Amino acid sequence: MVRTGKIVSIFAILLVVVLAVSAAPANVSGTCDTDVWVAPPPLGNDANPGTQSQPFEHIQTGINNVCTDGTVHVAAGTYHENLFISGATNLTGAGAHNTIIDGGSTGTVINISSGPVTNMISGFTIQNGAPFGSYPGGGIYTDGMHIVTLNDCVIKDNQADYGGGIYNLGQLYMNRCTVSGNSAVYGGGGIYNTPGGIGDSGQAWLDNCTISGNKVTEFDFSGGGGIYNYNGTIELLNCTIAYNSTSSFSGTVGGGFYNYSSDTMYFKNTIVANNTAGNDLYNNGHSSPAEATVSQGYNLDSENSCGFDQPTDKINTDPLLGPLQDNGGPTFTHALMHGSPAIDNGGDPGITDQRGVPRPQGPAFDIGAYELEQAEVAPPVGTQINVSPTNPNNWTRLNPPTMSVAFVSVNPQQAVANQPVTISTNVVNTGDQGGNMSVALKINGQVAETRMVSVGPQTSQPIKFTVTRAQPGTYAIDIGGQTGSFTIPDNRSASAPMNRNVVILIAIGVLAFISAMIFILSRRPA
Repeated sequence: MVRTGKIVSIFAILLVVVLAVSAAPANVSGTCDTDVWVAPPPLGNDANPGTQSQPFEHIQTGINNVCTDGTVHVAAGTYHENLFISGATNLTGAGAHNTIIDGGSTGTVINISSGPVTNMISGFTIQNGAPFGSYPGGGIYTDGMHIVTLNDCVIKDNQADYGGGIYNLGQLYMNRCTVSGNSAVYGGGGIYNTPGGIGDSGQAWLDNCTISGNKVTEFDFSGGGGIYNYNGTIELLNCTIAYNSTSSFSGTVGGGFYNYSSDTMYFKNTIVANNTAGNDLYNNGHSSPAEATVSQGYNLDSENSCGFDQPTDKINTDPLLGPLQDNGGPTFTHALMHGSPAIDNGGDPGITDQRGVPRPQGPAFDIGAYELEQAEVAPPVGTQINVSPTNPNNWTRLNPPTMSVAFVSVNPQQAVANQPVTISTNVVNTGDQGGNMSVALKINGQVAETRMVSVGPQTSQPIKFTVTRAQPGTYAIDIGGQTGSFTIPDNRSASAPMNRNVVILIAIGVLAFISAMIFILSRRPA
């Protein structure tokens, strides 16, 4: 009997060792892979090896296990994490609309420190960052030793004392990104750029980016609702800086951007419009705009406070921007409405706009991050055209725009709680004139979101909404009379799968109890 008890005890110990090894994180031996994959549960699990078929659950686990200069591939989903990157690591998401890193207001969302190395982050929405105390950088913090490239990313709804969206001490490259809805207490609601210390660069290059709806909240001696540049250098090409703000107190400056001292910001083919501040310098906060900005031509200022002084610049000009919305492409943009003076008045800004639409679409490039597609361009309302080239007197009046919603597509039609649901439609214009239409998405009879869309003559424009719902039930969709629905099943009655660690502990406990009982019984006198 004693021998039996010892055997069972040994078996229990071996089982504990096996289970512990199987439950240990991958790559404990110190090895790494040049590519690792991450996905939400149930597919993702940090006990997996991080392969494409067996991905990790958390992005930080991928960062910890990928090789230097390797890539962490992140599947669509919402990840509630605060990431720390200390090496040369690249992150690739499944698109900003579908791949979200949510900081949960418990710290900076992505903290990039140590170096000097390079990082590339592509295809994410980075949101709800809020560092504790006076730490800067709500969405992204980059120290001075890093070279960071952001492609096709959205940085929104973050907050900090400085740099609500981004606080940059290093070299920052941003391509086709949108920075919106962020806030800072003292400076740089959207972006704060500064060298800060020895070895720090404080340089930023923005191409085809939109900086919109960011703000600074402090009432006294603060500035840069969109961008604050302190002893650094920023170059903006094909950008739109609009609807940013500082507080209403007279000591706050630079609704759109603010340059400290004689620091320089370079502008080309960029719109700065409709920003507000506490004094009369709404767009640029510098007391002498010409000292703070260098115009490289083809810029548009809705006032005359940016120091744009080239013959191709436009001042005191309203660009006629549409709302910040999904106009196609990876990130939200402000469309140019029909009749905008930014249309066909730009320079040579590059190959595509922020959405990836080829430039130019008309006889010349458009100013800003948005290029109005040729199919959208129409003559002014009421224009008459000659419909018979052989008869100079055969003129007719163009029909006004006639807008309608063609269909509604819902994907997926059955979703789990908080899973993104994509609702697509097409706005069709059967008229001979281009026009605009406000499109409302109704869910269960209530307006959930509204978009303004610009549609050219005899053409259509796709619109895509992305929504999430947490409560089980059926949700009725209505867009312009076209209907659809999606359902979130009620799975509360189904038994939840037991946590693997709980199963392991129960197994260990049972085996240990059996072993102990056998051992005790074996020692009793016959």
